[in-house]
Amino acid sequence: MSDYGMFTKAGNAVVAKIVVGALSLPITTTDRELYKYLSERMNKAQDKHPEIWDTAVRDAMISIIERKTNRDLSIYF
Repeated sequence: MSDYGMFTKAGNAVVAKIVVGALSLPITTTDRELYKYLSERMNKAQDKHPEIWDTAVRDAMISIIERKTNRDLSIYF
């Protein structure tokens, strides 16, 4: 499992699940749809893992999604 910069292993597991879900979206998913998907899941996780919105965490997520999908995305969603 990747280290997403979360404070706990449980937090990293939550982020990993979100990233795996994002990678399973159809190739036709737009950037806006992808950001909506990520934001909704991150909002649900923030009560237990408020650091999920840290720039380092978002950067790690986007970096993996970019590498695996050959997309050019922004961490600023």
